[in-house]
Amino acid sequence: MTEFYIKIGAIVIGLLVILSSLVNIPSLVSKLILRKKSTVDTNVIPSVETKQDNQKEFLDIVSLWYQLKNKCDHFNLHVASEKLDEVFPLLNGVLEDEQVS
Repeated sequence: MTEFYIKIGAIVIGLLVILSSLVNIPSLVSKLILRKKSTVDTNVIPSVETKQDNQKEFLDIVSLWYQLKNKCDHFNLHVASEKLDEVFPLLNGVLEDEQVS
């Protein structure tokens, strides 16, 4: 059982190392801390720009997921790559489906 926890810990540490090389952590933390809370009117229909922004943000997330998965594959972190597939099953094949359409 201890070996299992060691393996999981190693995977988590590996993912954090890879993620830290892809993301500017201090900038992200400062944005989260200094972000102003805004009130959102739920009765307002989102504008076209908001929908486009949301699509862009989603595609950015998918792109980052693929980058992380490719880095895991590149460094032979097959277990981590498989776990990414398990955690984010909906992102599997998203870009391939878009290219086919």
